[in-house]
Amino acid sequence: MFVVTKGDKEQVMPRPAYPWPHRLMDVGDSFEVPLGAVRPAVLYNANYRWGKRLGAKFVSRVQKTGSIKVWRVQ
Repeated sequence: MFVVTKGDKEQVMPRPAYPWPHRLMDVGDSFEVPLGAVRPAVLYNANYRWGKRLGAKFVSRVQKTGSIKVWRVQ
């Protein structure tokens, strides 16, 4: 059984808001994210979610320079 705590003083930690520029991109545009800045899975998920919202398609590739580059392809 669960116990309800009333008047809990702890705050819920907010989710981080990443400033992804997917909304501003046209077909052929790209941006780079340093490899250590975020986990690749977070960026891949953002590509998928923004693609669904905008009716677009985004692809990402790890570059030789040590970053992840994202392109809008559709």
